[in-house]
Amino acid sequence: VARIILEDIMKRPLEEKSAMIVTTFSSHIERIQAISDIAKKSNRQILLLGRSMERYCSLAESMGILKLPENASIFGSPKSVNRALARAEVNREDYLLVTTGHQGEPDALLPRIANGKTQFNVKQGDNIIISAPVIPNPMNIANRNLMEKRLISSGARIYTNAHVSGHAGKEDHRDFLRMLNPVHVIPAHGDIYMLSAYAELAEEEGYR
Repeated sequence: VARIILEDIMKRPLEEKSAMIVTTFSSHIERIQAISDIAKKSNRQILLLGRSMERYCSLAESMGILKLPENASIFGSPKSVNRALARAEVNREDYLLVTTGHQGEPDALLPRIANGKTQFNVKQGDNIIISAPVIPNPMNIANRNLMEKRLISSGARIYTNAHVSGHAGKEDHRDFLRMLNPVHVIPAHGDIYMLSAYAELAEEEGYR
């Protein structure tokens, strides 16, 4: 489903003469594969940018999990990323940038681009696809909102619905608890509503 959504969203931006950026989890290899497969049909060169992007994608390639097309390159070190961004700044319609930073973390690549701290500048009509949800905590929500506002103020068009959750649903978690049969259940990593819902699920399964 995510691949279909991505293909539908990416189709028009790939054909335009403006810059195009897609950001997603660097560890989400299937999503990166889908982005690459869709983009290889275009005339754009695919640039996978960032330290974590290089780490995960290089490892996945070596294991045969990720099969990048010939028009894809990976750049991880700051110098190589800067050189790649400088090329993309000059010939914007020739590249697809795949970056880290979808949560708006200040030191990640996309927020740095949004803040004008790289050699690549977002301009009117550029397309930015965010293929990842906000991880629900106040800091991430604030960072993401700030990043999106800065990108929009530079004239970019933002797509934020290019994601399908890969997380387990309530009944999947119930099955998981029954399989593990832990002594204690400690809800973690989520907002107060998610934590409360998990505590209620644990109570339904007999935990107190």
